[in-house]
Amino acid sequence: MFSITTGEDIMHKFAATACTIGVLVLMSGGALAQGNFSYGAWKGKAFARDGVFTHCAMSAKYRSGVQMLFAITRGYNLNMGFAHTDWNLPAGRDFPVTYRIDRKAVKQAPGRVINAKQFVIDLPDRNTIFRQFRKGKTLHMAIPGRTFQMSLKGTSGALKKLLACTRRYAG
Repeated sequence: MFSITTGEDIMHKFAATACTIGVLVLMSGGALAQGNFSYGAWKGKAFARDGVFTHCAMSAKYRSGVQMLFAITRGYNLNMGFAHTDWNLPAGRDFPVTYRIDRKAVKQAPGRVINAKQFVIDLPDRNTIFRQFRKGKTLHMAIPGRTFQMSLKGTSGALKKLLACTRRYAG
């Protein structure tokens, strides 16, 4: 089950730290009043800085304890993040992340450590990967010392709402 408090805290940390690495803009103004949305286990919000929309982000917590996050920025960049309370990731270091959706081609991207418990990756070729996530059934992920699979059930509808959120506020 998704924990709203934990999810909101992680989304704020995800967005704030991502700003320092150039992925997202930090929202000093916080969530927009009408920017909340949900789909199944996914909960999301629109964020602004000084009253100007920066991005929409959403997260869901899996039974394994892994929190998965997606964000679409004002410029329509797509980012994905993961968090787990048991992780002890190397602070200040990038590390290789290998992932694939169903039986699609294996992709690699640098995982950027936000803190010991969470990391984020930029998703290149955002249109293709967005469609793959919406149509996919399982995300296969490998990071140093860990491999895991995550069901993408409900992700299609959630990503549709995330994109609608960004379109609504990006203009």
